[in-house]
Amino acid sequence: MKPRNTTEESLKVPADVLIDILGIIVKESLKHEITQVIESRSIVVVAVFLDNGSLKQQRALQNIQNILEEYREYRWSDSEDINWREH
Repeated sequence: MKPRNTTEESLKVPADVLIDILGIIVKESLKHEITQVIESRSIVVVAVFLDNGSLKQQRALQNIQNILEEYREYRWSDSEDINWREH
């Protein structure tokens, strides 16, 4: 349920970075809800509710998005130097 005066962001969080993301959510006291668990893909879908007027919450969301983007780049990289799937 979405609280008033908020924006909802839906995040697909891989299990590999779940603890990092939940750590930020809890530390920053962000309202959130786990909406789905996709066991076959090791993904948890988390809805985060952000106060529209809170710069601190916007920065926390940006931090979360940066972690997810860095993980995607690492996980799906074509570079042999950082492609863990071929080791």
